[in-house]
Amino acid sequence: MKSKIKTWSIGEGQWKMHIPNWEIYKEIRDTLKLKKDKKFKPVVYMQDGDNIAWDIDLTKEQLEEAKKIVKKFK
Repeated sequence: MKSKIKTWSIGEGQWKMHIPNWEIYKEIRDTLKLKKDKKFKPVVYMQDGDNIAWDIDLTKEQLEEAKKIVKKFK
């Protein structure tokens, strides 16, 4: 069963996005250039040694861009 992408506010203009799909996660990470940010530390969920989902922290502007990326995958 595939989980859906979830988004919630963590306060002070920051948002968290839960992404259970590698392709979507990679597209958001690369498009927003998150790997270059030293503060970028995604939460990685694993099952049986495989990465199955990621949580990333985003600003409101990044969240809006991430939502556009997610829509492309639907």
